[in-house]
Amino acid sequence: SRWPHVTSWFLTERPIAKIVAQLASYVSTRLILLASTVVVVRSVGVAGYGLFALALVFYQAGLLLRDAGLGQALIIVGGRHTGMTWRAFIAGSVIGVCFAAVIASLSELATTLLGLPEAAPILRVLAVAFGIGSLGIASNAALERDLRFTARATVEISSYLTLGVVTVVGLYLGWGALALAWGYVAQGSVQAALAIALEPPWRHRIQGRERMHGTVGFQPLVQYGSLLWASALLTYLAANLDNMAVAALGGASAIGVYALSYTVGTTVATSLAQVLNRVALPYYARAVDDAARLMTFDSVVPLSTARS
Repeated sequence: SRWPHVTSWFLTERPIAKIVAQLASYVSTRLILLASTVVVVRSVGVAGYGLFALALVFYQAGLLLRDAGLGQALIIVGGRHTGMTWRAFIAGSVIGVCFAAVIASLSELATTLLGLPEAAPILRVLAVAFGIGSLGIASNAALERDLRFTARATVEISSYLTLGVVTVVGLYLGWGALALAWGYVAQGSVQAALAIALEPPWRHRIQGRERMHGTVGFQPLVQYGSLLWASALLTYLAANLDNMAVAALGGASAIGVYALSYTVGTTVATSLAQVLNRVALPYYARAVDDAARLMTFDSVVPLSTARS
C-alpha cells in the first residue's frame, strides 16, 4: 500500500506550520473577497455588479497570462540561479504593465462588443490594479520558493483587508461598483509593496560569474514558463467563455447573477488540495535527488486527491 508513505514528507520536512499559514491565507482572503462582493451587490444591485463582473473577466485573463508562468517557474528553477529573481521581476513587470496598457486601451471596444459599454470605466481601473500588481510577482514567488509562507500569508491577508476597507469606504462615498475596482487597486498596491519590502528582487541582482554573463539561467525560466503560459490560456478560455456569452446574450443583470452565484459557490468550497500543492511545490523543487522528490510526491498526491 502507498498510504504508509503519506507521512514521509511531513515527518522529514515538518511543513505543518507552513501549511497552516497558507490555509489561513487561502480561507481569509476568499472570505474577505466574498464579503466585499456581497456588500457591493447589496449596495449597487445585481445589474451594477454585473458591470464589474464583465470587467473582471478581462482582468482575470491578464492575471493568468501576465507573468507568462514566470512566478511558478521561479519557484521550480530559480533556486539554482540567484540572479533569476531580478530578471523575473523585470520581465514580469514589463509584461504586466504592457498588458495593463492593452486592457485599458481596448476597454471601450471590448465592452461595447459585448453590449455593455458602461463596464469600460471599471475595466480601466482594473487595468491599473493589474499593472501595479505585476510588480510583486517575482517577490511573492521568491517568498514561496524560500519557504517563507508566514510572510506570504501576511502579504496576502494584509492586501485583502485593504481591499475590503477601500471597497466599503468607496461605497460610502458613492462610487458604486467602482468601489470594488479601486479595492483591487489597493490590494495590488499593498501586495506588491509588502512583497518587495520582504524580498527585494534586486538583492541578488549581480553575483559571481553572472556579473559577466547577465543572461545565464534565464533560458530555463522561459522554457518552463512557456508551458505554464499555454496551460493558463486554455484554462482561461475554459473558465470565462461562458461569462462572455452570458453577458452578451443576457446583459448586466444576467452576468451579475451568474458571476455572483459562481463566486459564492467556489469561495465556500475551500480546497485543501490547493493549499497542500502550493506548499509542496517549493519542497519538490528543492529536493536534491529523485528519491526526495518521490517522497514529496507520494506524500502529497494521495491527500490532494482524497480531499479534492
